[in-house]
Amino acid sequence: GTQGFPYGMAEVEKQTLIARSLVEEGCKVTFVCNKSFNFQSKLSYKGNYKNIHYIYTNFYSRRLKNRLFNSISWLLGEFVEVLYLLISSYDLAILNSRNYSDIKKYSTILHLRKKKLFLTFTEDIRSMYPNADRTILKKIKDFENKTWNIIDGVFPISEELIRQVKE
Repeated sequence: GTQGFPYGMAEVEKQTLIARSLVEEGCKVTFVCNKSFNFQSKLSYKGNYKNIHYIYTNFYSRRLKNRLFNSISWLLGEFVEVLYLLISSYDLAILNSRNYSDIKKYSTILHLRKKKLFLTFTEDIRSMYPNADRTILKKIKDFENKTWNIIDGVFPISEELIRQVKE
């Protein structure tokens, strides 16, 4: 899943389209989200949206206004999400992230369970940070150089991103 489901930009739309296609083919699909950035969401923390089952593992589909409670709920969401991935029945996961440490965490969990991990790839990460400092540049390099060895497949959104994956 991705934070912000079902509202969002290209990342959320791509995952939603993939999920809807899989549902049309008879697959059971669940968006597993550990947090939301949307203050206005009226969705229940679990349910169906356009025939796609979803669950927010922090038990809120919206961002809380109190920073402390929000941080606690996000930590809880990450913990419950890991438990969910460890005990639930599924065949594969499609992840949306540009953070190598997150991708490594999910890869470890899924490959421990002998499940496949696919990544949606919707934006050139370097273009998102034109004035990146050393810390961000290291994170970008980790993503670019290490990600492709620990995932089972990728869904790039453009020819340029396909070229980057091949490199």
